[in-house]
Amino acid sequence: MKTSILILSFLSLSLVAGSQSQPEKLVQKVLKENIPRRNLEFNMKDKQQTEYSIKYLGSVTVKNGNTYKIVNYQTYSKPVGLMQHGNCILLIYTDKNKFAGAYFVGDYLSLPDYLDNKELVFVGKFKCKEMTRVSLANGLPQQIYKKCTKKLGDMFEYSTMYPF
Repeated sequence: MKTSILILSFLSLSLVAGSQSQPEKLVQKVLKENIPRRNLEFNMKDKQQTEYSIKYLGSVTVKNGNTYKIVNYQTYSKPVGLMQHGNCILLIYTDKNKFAGAYFVGDYLSLPDYLDNKELVFVGKFKCKEMTRVSLANGLPQQIYKKCTKKLGDMFEYSTMYPF
């Protein structure tokens, strides 16, 4: 029993101390390319048949002088014989490409389409026909409200929880 716990502890430490995860490597690749509004797609030849779609929206310098890089992140996996599963996250990185935070959104329709003059722009699509602009000029908001209709919308909370 003690041997099993020791082995599990060692494996856990190895994973934590090891290299970056595959998703983080892909995000870093996109950040290093530094091409705003370019969507890069990656298909992994793994058991999960994982597909990544990563789009660097650009950078914004906020009121306190901090600069943040904004990234749309989507991943889809479809294990053989099972339904497709996906994650969509609006990632925030520092100007040094270090993770700063994220907004966990429901699906790709909830991700912003582009960054314009320090504003995240969500173009109206499908049932959510309202365009939404969210200012980042004063800093990263604790919540983002994306309008869907004149009366309804979706709220996304800022989190510093590392998603990978």
